[in-house]
Amino acid sequence: MYKKILLPYDGSDHSKKAVDAAISLVEGREKDSRVTLLNVAPTLHLGPEMINLDIDLEAVVQREGEEVLKEAAEKLQAKGIPVEELVETGDAAREICLFAKHQQCDLIIMGSRGLGTFGELVLGSVSHKVLHHAPCPVLIVK
Repeated sequence: MYKKILLPYDGSDHSKKAVDAAISLVEGREKDSRVTLLNVAPTLHLGPEMINLDIDLEAVVQREGEEVLKEAAEKLQAKGIPVEELVETGDAAREICLFAKHQQCDLIIMGSRGLGTFGELVLGSVSHKVLHHAPCPVLIVK
């Protein structure tokens, strides 16, 4: 039985299918399981001309991440599944694996490809790295 499930979510079609897989896996055991939705935004590297802008980039990233997670959270909650929503910044694969380790997750469910860059062609660089470095089982959904 998987009690602590980590679901990295970026709003891509594959991550939406991962939400459906999580629902199927947890259905009937909603009270015994908890799903954590995690959105990881890449770290922004600003040039000197951008540093003086009057914008709270951390707040913008947080707000956008929360907006991405909203639809998935509502879908899980509608099925009675307890959900926690988190937005982090950094290297997606690294943050996913670190979170899973620190929170002692039982399972990671993620899409095979996300909204990432050109490098995610076949399996996807993030899902590939997570598959090989995660401290728990990983379910990759196509």
